Amino acid sequence: MTTKKRKRATSKKLSEMTVKELEAEIAKNDAKRDELFKAMAPIERKLTRLYNANKRHRERIAKLKIEKAKNSKRTDWKYVLMADEGSQHYHYQVEALRSIGLSRSGYCQETMQTIIQVGLIKNDPESLKTTLAGLRKVLPHIEMGHEDKDGNPYKYIDIRERTLSAGGVYFLAINEEVNKYAVMKTTYGHTEEKISFDTLKKALTYIQQYVWYERVNERGERTDRDEYEVDYSGIEW
Repeated sequence: MTTKKRKRATSKKLSEMTVKELEAEIAKNDAKRDELFKAMAPIERKLTRLYNANKRHRERIAKLKIEKAKNSKRTDWKYVLMADEGSQHYHYQVEALRSIGLSRSGYCQETMQTIIQVGLIKNDPESLKTTLAGLRKVLPHIEMGHEDKDGNPYKYIDIRERTLSAGGVYFLAINEEVNKYAVMKTTYGHTEEKISFDTLKKALTYIQQYVWYERVNERGERTDRDEYEVDYSGIEW
């Protein structure tokens, strides 16, 4: 019997079955499924043991590499940027990036590297200086993992800004080979280039002015509030 005829026969048989017969078939299939799960259980336990063993090995490797890195005068940024290297590596990564004024934001599946994030403080020259120096340290070690609509590759730098992506996700697309540093915005899956610069410093200066995370107000305090927002605290209605 051909597959097509078999499907017709099965369909015809199903259409003739009563509720009781259908429920009996479901019970029979559930019993077969339970038997399969039972047979798989020992294999799953073995797989779990192997996974946990490798996890311990990776943590040990990370510990040894981190100890070596901390004793070295030069930071291995290629290693720092690696993704999914265990909890010890994660904490080391956060500490290393924080030391140069940067942070992390997930990882890039195409390169298996951690995504670097910047968050600039408006009206704070030191914030721009620190972020610029930090990015210059890690950029040579970040791989091209993304492409624009024309197929041109770029390095992705996440931008942490005051609305926390309420109106869209901002990021910096960098292609050092052609000296392009573009501020991009993705909204509902649509990505557009807001503005482009020929140097990293110009791009970060723009971000500090318009896509900032915090700002220094007239009292010298750091805040995430916009200058044009009204402060209603202390007002009796």
